Amino acid sequence: MRRRDILLLLLVMLVAGASVDVALPWRTNQSPQSADPTPRPSVILEVTHTTFSIFENSENKYLYLRVLSDGSIECQSPFPIEKSESNERRSYRKILTQEEFKALQSLIDQPQILKIQPKYRAYVSVDTSSEWGIKLQHHGETQRIVVGMFSPGLAREFKQPYPKALTKLGCTVQKLRHEVVGDPAEHIDSDCKKVLQLE
Repeated sequence: MRRRDILLLLLVMLVAGASVDVALPWRTNQSPQSADPTPRPSVILEVTHTTFSIFENSENKYLYLRVLSDGSIECQSPFPIEKSESNERRSYRKILTQEEFKALQSLIDQPQILKIQPKYRAYVSVDTSSEWGIKLQHHGETQRIVVGMFSPGLAREFKQPYPKALTKLGCTVQKLRHEVVGDPAEHIDSDCKKVLQLE
């Protein structure tokens, strides 16, 4: 093979190698180290609280409780921060202990929880009303429950008692929010204290 042919062959190989090199994934602008391999925690339980005022024709909705798969809890204050133009609310956070998280997950996974009907409203108020919008995660499936003015005692008084599973779930939600917010006004229903053996 003549020298000119050898040089031509080397040039072709060099160009081909360069084109392959450019196409390699690590030639992109984003380095592998910049990608975050840790998945974000998912929501396992979320409760929104909405209050309706018929006379004022108004609605107030806020995050009552949210629990993530990493054990963190977040709540919001019922009303915006005073003089906040952006309608910003105060947030409260806490991390559950491993035992607390396992107990909550065990409650959510109970078969009786899946049997809870999508909507419960034991009574209707004339001027104002409120409801919980509950979302539960069951291995990728979302369960939604709406509870009007959660109160086991009043539901029983109106002869529309909650299922035991709903009472236990609602009382647990109340207890968790009470522990996170730490405000005496965020009381725990008297029936819930008995259900959760807090008395």
